Amino acid sequence: MRLNGPDMYRARFAGRRFVLELARLRSMCFAEVPMVTKKIAMKSFADFVSGTESARTRILRGYKYPDEEGMAMAKYYWPAKSTIVKFHDEKHDLKWLLEQALELEKGAMTPSKSLRTKLLNNARSVKNYAEHFSGRHYEVLGNVKFPFTLGGVSINVTPDIHVADGGMEKYLKFSFSKSKLKHEYVRAMVACISYGLHIHLQVDNPDAVAFIDVPRGTVHRGLKVTDALVGEIRGQCEELEESWNLL
Repeated sequence: MRLNGPDMYRARFAGRRFVLELARLRSMCFAEVPMVTKKIAMKSFADFVSGTESARTRILRGYKYPDEEGMAMAKYYWPAKSTIVKFHDEKHDLKWLLEQALELEKGAMTPSKSLRTKLLNNARSVKNYAEHFSGRHYEVLGNVKFPFTLGGVSINVTPDIHVADGGMEKYLKFSFSKSKLKHEYVRAMVACISYGLHIHLQVDNPDAVAFIDVPRGTVHRGLKVTDALVGEIRGQCEELEESWNLL
């Protein structure tokens, strides 16, 4: 069947539209998928680095598919942290600190088992701090954050308290865990704080960083930021990103 003039032009136009649409669809299919940065808190990153395979999966699933329980756990030790900050900021004495622990214990007299456990753990943490660190006196400075991105992962570095200690600014992070901390966990924590501080403020002084294991009264200093340390963190971030993508 031969097409007359108008029909032939319409057929050619329809053919061109088909080719253009096919090209558009092909470009969509083969277009590069944009990289999405994975955001994670510093503590969770350290938990991932030091965790078992099942623990790593649980941690990443909590970020990829967040729920209210995970958000609540992130603030679990907020009562103890805020009490310690207030102790230093308002220059209270040991008696005051122990009274705050007692108030938390009184609050634990509740029908809710989970709330009771949380408040008792916070009271224990305040008493641990009173035992090991109440003799230290700091000038509390403003809150700071040092987020950084490596290997497709953004780590939110948030010191619990920023202080002046004997003329030096220090960035402190607390751990209240009853269990002994793994070496890999401690190293990941101090590495992140040290690198974040280096990136944002160009500070490379291990003495400016303190990761405080409150129950055991131990203070872990920061690390010198070297190419090897940055490579170590980047490798861990790339491993996290790969695991995230497999979920």
